[in-house]
Amino acid sequence: MEKRIKKMMLAVGLLLAGGSHASGPVKVTGDVFAPFGDADQAVDIIVLGAAGDTLQWHETWTGHFKLHLPEEQVLTLRFSRPGCRTKEVVVDTRHALGQDMHHRRVEFGVELFPDEAYVPQAEGTVATIAFLPGSGLMAVERHGLPMGQKSTRSQPTDGTRRGPVLRSVFPGGG
Repeated sequence: MEKRIKKMMLAVGLLLAGGSHASGPVKVTGDVFAPFGDADQAVDIIVLGAAGDTLQWHETWTGHFKLHLPEEQVLTLRFSRPGCRTKEVVVDTRHALGQDMHHRRVEFGVELFPDEAYVPQAEGTVATIAFLPGSGLMAVERHGLPMGQKSTRSQPTDGTRRGPVLRSVFPGGG
C-alpha cells in the first residue's frame, strides 16, 4: 500500500512539474509604417483570440510596437489607423512551448495603405507566422497576393530570424 501511495505521489509530482515547464510569453516586436497624416492619430494594435474576442489593445505613436503574447494559442494582430486600410497578421504560438526566449521572439513590420489608394489585397489577413514543431524556427506564409503571384513560405534553416515587412505585394523571397 505504501509503495502504491509513493508511486501516485511521484506521478502527481511529474504532472505538476510538466505543467510548470512553460517558458513565458512570446515576444513580438516590430514597426508599423503608415502614411503621413494627422500627428494626433496613433496606430491601434488589437490582439484577438481564436473566437474573435479582444485580448489586448495597444497603440503606437512612434510606429514601434512590443507585445507579449500567450503561448499555445492562435492569435490575430489587427493593425489599424484612421484613414488607412486595416491589416491582420496571424501568429500561431502553439509550438513555442518549451523553447528558450531566444527562440520565442518574432520581429516584423507592417505597412498600412491609405483608404483612397487602390492597392489590390491591401487589407485583411496578410500573413501567418507559426513556430515549427520541435525546432524553434518560424514559418511565414504570406496571403493576399495579387493574381499571378505565388505565396512563399520562409523557413530559415540556419536559425536566423528575419524581419519582413508584411505588405500586400512581397518583392523577393525574404
